[in-house]
Amino acid sequence: IMDEKDFDNLRQRELEEGLQKGRLAEKQETARKMLAKGYDLAEIAELTGLSSADLATL
Repeated sequence: IMDEKDFDNLRQRELEEGLQKGRLAEKQETARKMLAKGYDLAEIAELTGLSSADLATL
C-alpha cells in the first residue's frame, strides 16, 4: 500500500521522466532541422548535446 509521501515521490519521478523525454524530443527536432540545413554532424552534436549515435538514428 502506497502512502501519500510515496505517491508524491512517484508523481515527481514521473514528472521528471516526462520532462526529460520532452527535452530529448526538442533536441532531436532541432538536430533534424540542422541536418536539413547542412550543418556538420560534429557541430550538431556539440550544440544539441546529442551523441553521434543519436544523430545516426534521426
